[in-house]
Amino acid sequence: MGKKRQTARDAQFMLQSTFSSVETRRSWVVAVAALLIMAVAFGAPWITLVALKDIAAEVRGERSVPAFASALMWIGSGVGGILMGRIAERLGIRFTVIFGSLMVAVGLALSSFGPSLPLFSGHGLFMGLLGIGGINAPFYVYVSRWFDRRRGTALALISSGQYVAGMIWPSLLQHALIRIGWQRTMLGFAAVVILIIPLALMLLRRVARVLPEETVLLHGAAGGVGTVTGQLARHWGLRPLLGTALAAAKAEFAERGYAAATVIRIAERADMSVQTLYSNWGNKRNLLRAVMEASVTGDEDLPLVPGEPPAVFAGLPEREDAAGPGRLLAHLSHQYRLLAERAAIGWQTYRDAAATDPGIAADWQRMSQMRRQAFRVMFTRIPAAALRPGLTQEAAADPAWVIASPETHYQLVRQAGYSYDQLEDWVRGTLSAALLAGG
Repeated sequence: MGKKRQTARDAQFMLQSTFSSVETRRSWVVAVAALLIMAVAFGAPWITLVALKDIAAEVRGERSVPAFASALMWIGSGVGGILMGRIAERLGIRFTVIFGSLMVAVGLALSSFGPSLPLFSGHGLFMGLLGIGGINAPFYVYVSRWFDRRRGTALALISSGQYVAGMIWPSLLQHALIRIGWQRTMLGFAAVVILIIPLALMLLRRVARVLPEETVLLHGAAGGVGTVTGQLARHWGLRPLLGTALAAAKAEFAERGYAAATVIRIAERADMSVQTLYSNWGNKRNLLRAVMEASVTGDEDLPLVPGEPPAVFAGLPEREDAAGPGRLLAHLSHQYRLLAERAAIGWQTYRDAAATDPGIAADWQRMSQMRRQAFRVMFTRIPAAALRPGLTQEAAADPAWVIASPETHYQLVRQAGYSYDQLEDWVRGTLSAALLAGG
C-alpha cells in the first residue's frame, strides 16, 4: 500500500512538474503590478470619505450627499466591471486599465467642482462605471491566466489592493486636506492616478482573441501551427510574439542542447507565459520541430508540406530555361547553403537528441524522408537528357539528397572547418560532377 501511495505521489509530482510551468517570474511581476495599480486606483474613493465633513459643509452639512456619491461609485464599478470585462476581452487589459485610469482622473477633476451633479456624475459615471470598473474586474480575469497552481494566492494578492489603499491613503489624504483643501486634493490625486498609464504600458500585454467569424485550423504538432499563427498574425499582430518564441527556443537549444533545455527558460527568454507556448506547441519536442520547420521554410508562418519542396525553393528556373541545367544545381546549392546557415542549430540539436530520445529520432527520420521526397520533386525540372547516361530524374534525386544534407554540413563545416562559401562551392561542383552529362 505504501508503495502504491508513493507511486501516485511521484506521478502527481511529474504531472505538476511538466505543466505547472504556466507560472513564471513574469506571472508574479504581473500580479504585483496589478496590486500596485489597484492600490492607487482604489485610493480615489477615499478622498470623499476622508473629506466627508468638508464636502457636506458645502450643502448645509448634509452628509448624505457625499455618502450617496460614494455609493454611486461602488455601484458604478460593479456594473462597469461587467461591461469593461467584455471590452477587455476584445481590446486587451492594457486598453481598459489605461482608459480606466484616465476616467478616474476625469472623475476626480469633475467631482472637484462640488455637489451635487458634478460630484454624482464624477463618482458614479467616470470613477465607478468607466474608471474602477475598467480596472478591477478585468484584472481578476487577466491575472488568473498567468497562474494555475497558485492562482488563488495570486488573486488574493491583487484583491488586497483595496485594503492596501485603505491602509496607505487615508492618513496621507488627511494631511493634504488640511494643507490644500479637498478640491485641490482631488486634482492632485488625479495626477497620481495618471501614473498608472506608464506602468500599464510597460507590464501589461494584450491577449489575442479570435473572432467567431475567423477560420482557425490548429495543428497541435510542430510548425504546422504556422497555419493558425499566420491568420492570427494578420488580424492581431501575433507574428512578432511567436517569432520571438521560436527565436528564444533556438537560442535555448543552441546554448543547452535539447535534454537540458526547458520550456520555462524558453518562456522567460521570450518574455511570455509558458501557457502560451503549451497552447501553441504542446511540448518541447513539438517546439523543436517548429524551430526546425521555420528554419527550413524560412518563415515561421509557413508549414512544411510533406512531398513538396520548401517555399524558399519556389524560385527555381522553369523547365524552359533549363537548357543549361547547371543553373538549377547552382540555385539548389545556394539555397542549401542558406538553409544550412538557418538550420545548423536545429540539425545539431536533432542529431544529439536523436541518440537518446526515440521520439526525436523518429521525427528526424521523418524529416529526412520528407527532404528526400522534396528533392525528387525538384529534380523533375531537370531534363533527363541533361543527366549522365542511364541516370533517371528519380535516381538523380537520391545522390543530391545525400550530397546536400545535414550530414555534409556537419562533416565539412563543423568537422573540417569549411566556410559556407566553400560549402556551397563544394556542393555545386559535386552535384554537377556526379549528375550531369559531361559534368
